[in-house]
Amino acid sequence: MPTSSRRRSRRPATILAIVAALSDIANAALPRIDFSQMGTVGIAGAFAGLDLVDSSRNITFDPSTSTLLSRASDGSLTPIAQTNPSGVISTSCTLDGKLYVAGLFSNIAGVPAQNIAAYDPSARSFSALGGANGGLDGQVSTLYCDASRHTLWVGGKFKAPTSSGRPADYGGAVARYTPANNTWSPPPFFGLTGASSQVYAITPSLSGSSLLFSGSFLTQFGGNATLPQNISNPNVPQSSGATPYSTSLVPVPLAQSEVIGAPSTSTSGFSDPKNILCPSGADGPGSSWQAQDGVRSVLTVRTFKFTTASGIRLGNTFLDGRGVKDFSVTTIPDNDVVSLTYIDPTTKNNVTCEDPCTLAHDPTVPYQDFLFSSPKVVTGFQLTVETWYGAGAGLHLLQLLSDGAFASAISNDNQASCYAPEASQVQAAGQWKTVNAYTDIAGTTQDVLVANVQVGTSAANSPTMTWHPYVSASGNYNVYLMVPGCQNLQDCANRTSVKVTVYPGGNLQPVVTTVSEQVDADTNQLIYSGPIFPATPDYTATVVLALADTPTGTGVNGQFDIVADRVQFSLVDTNVANSTAAGVNATGTGLPGYGFLEWSLTNTTAFNATGVLPNSTLTTLDGLASVLYTALGTGVATSTASVRAVVPYATDSVIFAGQFTLSTLGISNFAAYAGGGIVKTGGSGLSGVVNAMAATSDKKTIFVGGSFTDTADSNNNRYRGIVKYDYIAGNVAASNKYGAAGWAIIGNGPNGQPAITSTGTQLGSSPIVSSKTKRHPPAVAGWISRARTRVASQKRQASAATTKLPATPSSPAPAVLAGTYWTNTSTSNQVVVLGGNFSVPSTNSGGVALYDSGSKTLKALNGSSVNGVVRSLYITGNSLYVGGDFAVNGLNGRGLALYDLSAQQWVNQQNLALQPAPGSSVVIRSMSSSPSIPNNIVVAGSFLTAGSLQCEGICAWDSNAKQWHALGDGIHGEVAAVDYAGEKLDSLLVAGALTLADGTPANVAIYNLGNSTWKSLGPTPGPVTAVGVNNQNASNIWAAGRSADGSTPFLIHWNGQAWTQQQTSWTGSTTISELKFVPLQDQHSSNSLIESDRMLFICGSIDSSSQGVMSSALFDGQSFYPYLVTSNADGSPGMISALFSSLSSFSFSHRKFLAAGLVILISIAIATGIVLLLLLLGILWAVCARRDTTLANPNPEEDDDDASSFRHRPSSLLAHINAATRTTILGPSALTGAAFASRKGEPSHDTHADTEAWHRADTPSGEGFIAMDGEPGDINRPTHARYSFAGQSEGELPVMAGQELVVLDDRNHDWWYVRDPNSGREGVVPASYLY
Repeated sequence: MPTSSRRRSRRPATILAIVAALSDIANAALPRIDFSQMGTVGIAGAFAGLDLVDSSRNITFDPSTSTLLSRASDGSLTPIAQTNPSGVISTSCTLDGKLYVAGLFSNIAGVPAQNIAAYDPSARSFSALGGANGGLDGQVSTLYCDASRHTLWVGGKFKAPTSSGRPADYGGAVARYTPANNTWSPPPFFGLTGASSQVYAITPSLSGSSLLFSGSFLTQFGGNATLPQNISNPNVPQSSGATPYSTSLVPVPLAQSEVIGAPSTSTSGFSDPKNILCPSGADGPGSSWQAQDGVRSVLTVRTFKFTTASGIRLGNTFLDGRGVKDFSVTTIPDNDVVSLTYIDPTTKNNVTCEDPCTLAHDPTVPYQDFLFSSPKVVTGFQLTVETWYGAGAGLHLLQLLSDGAFASAISNDNQASCYAPEASQVQAAGQWKTVNAYTDIAGTTQDVLVANVQVGTSAANSPTMTWHPYVSASGNYNVYLMVPGCQNLQDCANRTSVKVTVYPGGNLQPVVTTVSEQVDADTNQLIYSGPIFPATPDYTATVVLALADTPTGTGVNGQFDIVADRVQFSLVDTNVANSTAAGVNATGTGLPGYGFLEWSLTNTTAFNATGVLPNSTLTTLDGLASVLYTALGTGVATSTASVRAVVPYATDSVIFAGQFTLSTLGISNFAAYAGGGIVKTGGSGLSGVVNAMAATSDKKTIFVGGSFTDTADSNNNRYRGIVKYDYIAGNVAASNKYGAAGWAIIGNGPNGQPAITSTGTQLGSSPIVSSKTKRHPPAVAGWISRARTRVASQKRQASAATTKLPATPSSPAPAVLAGTYWTNTSTSNQVVVLGGNFSVPSTNSGGVALYDSGSKTLKALNGSSVNGVVRSLYITGNSLYVGGDFAVNGLNGRGLALYDLSAQQWVNQQNLALQPAPGSSVVIRSMSSSPSIPNNIVVAGSFLTAGSLQCEGICAWDSNAKQWHALGDGIHGEVAAVDYAGEKLDSLLVAGALTLADGTPANVAIYNLGNSTWKSLGPTPGPVTAVGVNNQNASNIWAAGRSADGSTPFLIHWNGQAWTQQQTSWTGSTTISELKFVPLQDQHSSNSLIESDRMLFICGSIDSSSQGVMSSALFDGQSFYPYLVTSNADGSPGMISALFSSLSSFSFSHRKFLAAGLVILISIAIATGIVLLLLLLGILWAVCARRDTTLANPNPEEDDDDASSFRHRPSSLLAHINAATRTTILGPSALTGAAFASRKGEPSHDTHADTEAWHRADTPSGEGFIAMDGEPGDINRPTHARYSFAGQSEGELPVMAGQELVVLDDRNHDWWYVRDPNSGREGVVPASYLY
């Protein structure tokens, strides 16, 4: 039987049952990294699964058949059955313990069956449906297993079952099968018809009460069919004191406002005026407010942001005869007592009042709406109660009414209004960044979203912003787009024009308006005027912003800026009875449709869908068929267009896909139906046919499969047939052998092979979206704005930039972009701290998570969530510094925050905040430290100042003094990565898109921490994204990045004099995120670039023209070795951002030890010669060294009874014999590189691991450390240094007072063997110095 590990299908594939393919990217054995020398090692990145590169694995199958396989929990595949040659398995589902498979075949596993069969897993056998050789007389495209009704629904291109003696009973394309009696029956609607009638998908509705049939067929409903038009939210209570107009005004969310009642009653349940903003119950405790008895009272509401309001809504309380009678309203901040207009509940007449107005006290009138003479821009209001009913004033309802509806591009500004199913929503597709700028109002700033678009990008491929404002009721609205002024954002030259599409709903056609964003001042642009019909049940409308079809302007450096702020729906009236849009009131021959039908499962009446269906069966979703029929044009009757997959996400909204081109709408193969119209979503669609879609349970993510390669107007072949579409933010996702959401542990496995361990924890895929803010609109129309006072009194201009850093690689949630380790002193457990773009399950938090290796649990940080993306982490003691592009509610600044791990709370360090250049945001990409500048943390990324200190891109934070320090004259530009060189780590390597202070280009620069000077390391091909130093050797530096034009990746080597570019075969899509040297278990062939005991570990997203796609590779100075691959469920590549280890320093030398018994025998055998000589020399040397140490560092406890005992280590005798013996037997290599080099008078090239011989191999431990008393107690327990200890003798560990240590061996009463958990260094310390 012919086999193949990969093939091209000779016919279109309609379903992808199982795909398993790995690129043949490595023929050589995988190099063996020695992870044990690095401590605990973690892998971080954006992936859902990962695996080691292995070219030996193949999946084989017969290409002439279709094969059904099962996948085991370990990922292995087992064939179950094959069809006849040329057979196709297209679909499957399970019902009552059996698997039903269908497609186009005549037998499966040798059992005759016509296009459909059942598989019994317990009997491991197949059977035909409806009798021997039964089935259907044509191709089956879809199955739906209705478990509640024990029925199998079948759709495809067929007429009737083969076993039916009455084929005329079937209209075609749909049939039902009942397993209980093994019989077929037609659907209640008989069947479906059309020139090429075929059902491609049968999908249950959200409620499960109906089925959605989609494909290539025609439908028609009776004459004078009318789709629902008059729509209003039934949750809004009605009142005779209001009008349809006022009840349609969405209340302003006040939950976060300040609400004060003075004086309020002290009666429990009635003293808090916030009870009445959106009362959850009837008039009573917890849902009403009362003033003190018999006094005038004032209710003050302050929103602290400018809001366009139309009036207030008041509902009286009736408890004990109390209530508000006469009142007045004063707006804030203008302090005007306003005139109000209202409906008299008794006379039904309009009444105008000012001071006072009277509120009815009639239980049949739940509330009254009092409207301003015209909308006002306010930040709050005061309600002054002059007189009252009963013993004192009180209210059950108090609301501020907007002038219609609204939605902001800043997600967190969209708070839920009272009565709304949920808050207004916003969806950002493409790359958008939050930009802070001044407004037209003095002393205020604003946050808006800005997308950079390459000049020449089509509208279909541009970033988009989609608003879904909550609209309470249908009506005629004026819809405005708020355009922030370019003078305030300082980007006038970058601005262009945008295309704004309003989807009115109710089958009205979308309205497209081209708007220029080249406006100097904040502007409200009218983009639509007419009827709006909100989509139920969420009651939302849709507005989409994208680049204009013909953008104006020239842009800057080949880029346009498009800006998104907010939209406002200003209600004009509620009379929509005379709407005349096409398709609203279809008459005459009926309402035709194409490709879609919704059928209620409770409707068992027999109808004939091949003819005209009665209007009683018409649903709101059937409007999709109507508008699709219109959009396909005059040739629809003979069209080959088809809807092949449908995913519902609201009662009257679906995502639909298949094979279609809607020229008038600029949409191909993928779209949405919402608000009564077809809506672009995810751009203009996809470049090829979509065959299947699947949604996650929360309906926020859709996986899309088919024969496409990219979006409709792009030819970059990015998707290759499967993508993930996220309703919140579109991107692509993956999966592999080791399931792991963004991180995993890797170490040495059996036979020295690497072993990947998934922790079993799952990070959430809902990204935490960056929040904020407050702003003042112009005084005309405009809704919620986000004003706040600017701290700085003047605008600071951005520094002159060199080239910018390459675009950050896509990091779809869940993505882990940084990791570090911390020892929890309360439990002694090692904790992995993770940072990135993710949420923590079962919490409202994300961005940072703590994984306790002892309890195997994952938890979020306490307090406010990180809103944004974390890119770097740094721990000193119990202080966790978090860096990235984010904000934390309640903390100053963005991009950098401090968290106390012991107190489990955020620390609002006042002067820690960094400030960005105008038009940009703070992004911290690296945090590190060097012993050459104690107590200082080097913070690097994209920022302009630290407080008032100018230190662009990089600055040092003194964690003791709590203040910033500039590094010399500083640099300009953006920093991507840092590393250190020199024996004392006194040379700081900084990489990015940089220039020195004097303007010298320096994409890699070196800063001398000793003399505070900067130096450029010569020109590079372009900006650098990663830098790595080979064992602190300043003459062996590696850097990676992209060429100045962004087209080509590079890897370069610095030899102390010049850069040399390496030959990589990397393609233009490659992005390198980290370069790190790792130790090897074996040795590679020596060369002049990289020593034989180590390799360069390269992380990122790598695409090699000769080796394929990978997420990490090893480089030995001559050859590249693909190492790890990451992917999502669709097979698209993931990326690795970092390899992080618990030891910050480690050795590259090979550690080889003899067994303790053998060492002792050898010691005895040669004791008469060289051992005795070494022993004597060792004793003399130790005595001299101890004398010098004692004089230089007097013992702080010299009055102890046995104060001198710590000067003589009983264990050191045999320990030094062992060390000397190893040197004799194994040669000088048994010593560390540093120790051996110093004995020869030569500098060491292994200083990174052991600059002062603090290596475990040369310190008594393990088998060689035998001269101890008893067994060690409580190994690996934490301890702290009571005093500082210089530790100048061999094997001693210098410590500082208060330093955290880990006890490894305490069997000697005077000297304890300990480890520094931060550096990984080990040695002995006097026991009396520890506590």
